[in-house]
Amino acid sequence: MFSKFSCCRTIDDVESFGSKEEAPIEPQKETESSDLPSKPESESSNSTTAVEKTEIKSKGSTMSKEALGTNLSFYLNFVILNASDIVKKTVKKKLGPGLLGMVAGAAINADSKVSATIAEKLSTQIPITTKEMGLDLTFETVFREGPVLVFKATVNGAEPIKLVTSAKGKEAGEHFKKIVAALDVLGVEGGIKNIEGQMLPKIKQTLMEKLSSKIPEKMEEEGGLKVKCTSVEPGDQGDFFFSLIKELKMVK
Repeated sequence: MFSKFSCCRTIDDVESFGSKEEAPIEPQKETESSDLPSKPESESSNSTTAVEKTEIKSKGSTMSKEALGTNLSFYLNFVILNASDIVKKTVKKKLGPGLLGMVAGAAINADSKVSATIAEKLSTQIPITTKEMGLDLTFETVFREGPVLVFKATVNGAEPIKLVTSAKGKEAGEHFKKIVAALDVLGVEGGIKNIEGQMLPKIKQTLMEKLSSKIPEKMEEEGGLKVKCTSVEPGDQGDFFFSLIKELKMVK
């Protein structure tokens, strides 16, 4: 249907981490779920929950989500716009323009066929690609029906040196490695853990922007598939999702 997808291999916006000009992302108070996106339940900021014990482990650092002080998940909402055209084109290419091809094309549930292909490719390939960059990312399908396909992405951790090298080049990576070594020598409290904690929210924002624009571009370029993709924060996903399916008349 379309050739093997590969997402953007560099994060262009890996900036000077810890800059005072950029305020950190405010903490989200919602609970996370890999199920159907829904409105988050409120919880006390002082309560002790399982998430406080959940650790993010990456090469050279271990830190809890609570320590990061932000929600590192987001949703990508896809609406497939021309699934029928793509399926008919594919069937015609395989079976020819005759009656058999026309009947076969009409019998296939285009949205279901295309969304299943997208779900399989993206949920498999994106974590592999980001892992090569030094970024541990969970990318899972949480909803697939009709033309709508929703993924939940979570930034679990990063290898700062590898990530900087991937994004900025070998020379920048070596320079950053020396900075990290200097922090250890000087006994700076937190060291690379603090660096990672400042990097991850920026990485999340960059991924939200890049993936929602680059994936549709790549799909149309490689296979003629047109999709609309919107990245949404967890706290806004419930309202966005239900408004979307109502707009598409998927609910009465």
